[in-house]
Amino acid sequence: MVAFNKTLVAKQVWRVVQNPDSLMARILKARYFKHSDIMEAGLGSNPSFVWRSLLWGRALLSKGLCWRVGTGEKISAKLDPWIPGLSSFRCNNNTLLDGNLKVASFISPNGSWYDSIIRQIFSTPEAEAILDIPLNRRGCTDIRYWHGSSNGKYSVRDGYRLEANSFAPPPSQSSHSLLSWWKVIWQLQEEFEVFATVSWAIWSDLCKLLHAPKLLPVAIDVGWAFSLLGAFRMASESCKMLPMQEQISADSLWKRPNVGQVRLDLDAGWDEANNIFSVGAVIRDSQGLLLGAKAKLVRNRGSIKGAELEAIRFGMDYCVAQQFANVCIFSDSLQAVHAVSKPEEELGSVGALALEIHFMLHEHNFLLIHHMKRSANGVAHLLAHKALIWLSNLDWVSCGFPTWLLKAVEHDLSLTS
Repeated sequence: MVAFNKTLVAKQVWRVVQNPDSLMARILKARYFKHSDIMEAGLGSNPSFVWRSLLWGRALLSKGLCWRVGTGEKISAKLDPWIPGLSSFRCNNNTLLDGNLKVASFISPNGSWYDSIIRQIFSTPEAEAILDIPLNRRGCTDIRYWHGSSNGKYSVRDGYRLEANSFAPPPSQSSHSLLSWWKVIWQLQEEFEVFATVSWAIWSDLCKLLHAPKLLPVAIDVGWAFSLLGAFRMASESCKMLPMQEQISADSLWKRPNVGQVRLDLDAGWDEANNIFSVGAVIRDSQGLLLGAKAKLVRNRGSIKGAELEAIRFGMDYCVAQQFANVCIFSDSLQAVHAVSKPEEELGSVGALALEIHFMLHEHNFLLIHHMKRSANGVAHLLAHKALIWLSNLDWVSCGFPTWLLKAVEHDLSLTS
C-alpha cells in the first residue's frame, strides 16, 4: 500500500515536470523553487505537508527519469542522467568533466556529436552509448522522460513496478526450485498437453458438482480427457495435410503512386548477433520503375522503432539531395509512423528524431507518411538486408541497378493490378 501511494504522489510530480505552466506548478515554483525546477528543489524552510509529500514521491520518479537530449544546454554532462544506454544513465566518476559542463559542449553546430572529443573524454562503453543517442539536427528543447516506458511517459503501473522491485526480497531456494520445476514442465510439451487436458476435465467435474445433481467418476473423465486430446491431435494433423490456399489481400501488395508522384519505401535491418543496424530507401515512379536505391549502416538507436525512424530520416535526406518532388513516404513500422504523426506523444530518446522528421515533412513539402504491411515492402527490406550482409553502403541512381534488385522490383509489379 505504501508503494502504491508513493507511485500516485510521483504522478503529481510528473505532471508538474510535464506542465510547468500549470497553476499548481506555478504556485509551487513561486514558493519552493524560484530559480530551478521541481526535480532540483530542496526541502526549504517551513515546508508544508503537501510539499514534503511531493518530495517523497519525487524520490521514486528520479529513479526512472532521464534527459532527452535536444540542444543539451540544460543538461549537466557529469551530474545529470542523460545516457540511456547506461544502467545509471550517468557517466561514472569522470574526473575530466566539470559539474558545470553542459552536454551542448559535445554537439556540433550541424546537430551531430563531436565523435573524437567524446571518445577522448569518456570511457569506451560511455562513448558508444552517447553516440547512439539520436539528435535533432534542427535543435529542440531538452526534456525529461520516463525511461521505463516505450513512449517516455510515466504511469502508475510503471512506477509501482519499479518501487516494488526496489523492496523485493532476494529469491529463496524454494522459489528457484519452483522455477526449475516449471521449466521442466514447459519443456515436456506432450506431457504438459496431457496434464492440461486432464486438469481441464477435473475442473469441468467441479463445475458439474456445483450445477448438476450427479458427478461422473473421475477415472471416466480422465479417460475421456485422453480421448479428447487424441481427437484434437488427429484433427490438427489433418489440417496440416490439407493444401493451403494462398490468399493475398490487396493491402499486402505494393501499389504504384499516382501520376506525377514518386514513392519512397523505407525499412531498417538488424543483425541481432552482431548488433548492427542498417537502413534502406527505394524510390519509384508512377510506373513502378526504379529512380534510386540507397542503403547504409547506422548506429544502434536503442530500439527497432529508433532504427525505423532513422530509416525515414535517411530516405527523406536522400530525396532532398536528389531533388525529388511530390514524394509519398511508406514505412512498415506502425510505431514509427505514429511517432512522426504525433511527435508530442513521443517523449523518449527517439522523440527528438521523430520531431525533426515531422518538421521535415512540412519544410520540404513531402506528402503524407503512410504505413504499409511488411509484405508490401520487400524491396526496401532486401536492400537493407544486403547492406547488413556485405557490411557496406549501397547507392544507385537512375541506372546501373543490380540484377537482384531489378528482379525484386519486377516481382512487385507482377502482383500489382
